[in-house]
Amino acid sequence: MLKGKTGTYILLTLVALLWGVLIYKFASDITDDPLTPQKLEVGEFKAPKASTKEPIILHPVERDPFLGTYYTPKSNSKKNEKSKPKDIDTAWPQIKYKGRVKGERKSSYVIQINNQDYIMERGETINDVTLVRASSTSVSIKFKKSTKKFEL
Repeated sequence: MLKGKTGTYILLTLVALLWGVLIYKFASDITDDPLTPQKLEVGEFKAPKASTKEPIILHPVERDPFLGTYYTPKSNSKKNEKSKPKDIDTAWPQIKYKGRVKGERKSSYVIQINNQDYIMERGETINDVTLVRASSTSVSIKFKKSTKKFEL
């Protein structure tokens, strides 16, 4: 190795030269003229030839690849379902709930059926119209196997 001050001077000069080269390269990159845009030649566009693609066929899933269990599809058979009788849409009479008449023991309800007012109690039937449930704000009325709710 180099001994004494001569080694130090040589190493100091090498370091100074290295730093000088780096600073020069950095400064020359900054001060260079910006790139001038060049004219591009416009050519004709040629579309690539379309190739026929193979159809993708999806095979049914037989086994779950992660769990290892086999897939069993649900059957859409309607053998177990009982056929429900279809509700026949019957023409309802014009019905309006007009309010409640509160008595000492029972409450009665004013119901307008086909523009005629009737005072009814729960369970009472007039013209095939039965009062099923009632409160101060709404009533449930049954007419030929179908029930509707009417608001005040």
